[in-house]
Amino acid sequence: MKRWFNTLAFFAAAGAPWVNANPIEQCLNTAHEYFIAVDVQAPQRIAATFTEDGTLTLSGNKMVGRKAIADYFAQPSNGRQLQHHLTTWQIKEGTGHKATGTIYLLLTISTPGKDDQPPSVTLLSGVYTDEYSLQDGSCLIQSRSLQVNSVMPQ
Repeated sequence: MKRWFNTLAFFAAAGAPWVNANPIEQCLNTAHEYFIAVDVQAPQRIAATFTEDGTLTLSGNKMVGRKAIADYFAQPSNGRQLQHHLTTWQIKEGTGHKATGTIYLLLTISTPGKDDQPPSVTLLSGVYTDEYSLQDGSCLIQSRSLQVNSVMPQ
């Protein structure tokens, strides 16, 4: 993954038009980076997708600032693995240096089984509601909240 992002940096420096994208594409790239970073359990990469004072609200737990977000994701996962399946995206440019987004998802959560038992799998559906900050040619998440619609099995 790191090689891919280094390649993007090379093309950006060379002025490739698809890298120095419009604000909506930049926000889509930021959203992609967030989900990839969560799935590979990279707390600092997750935090880097937010503004310095950005907020993230998950299951009623609100984190404010990059450090709090990184600390939350640095907690031991006990072997739990996440895989986001994004179904629908909508990002709209707002006024000034703002954009908003709605991302619908399915999230597969795999937890290792105990002893010789197979892993348990939980499927969650929900909606991320985002506010983005567009500054200095980049798009960062100002706030993100997850509304969980269903969890199976319960």
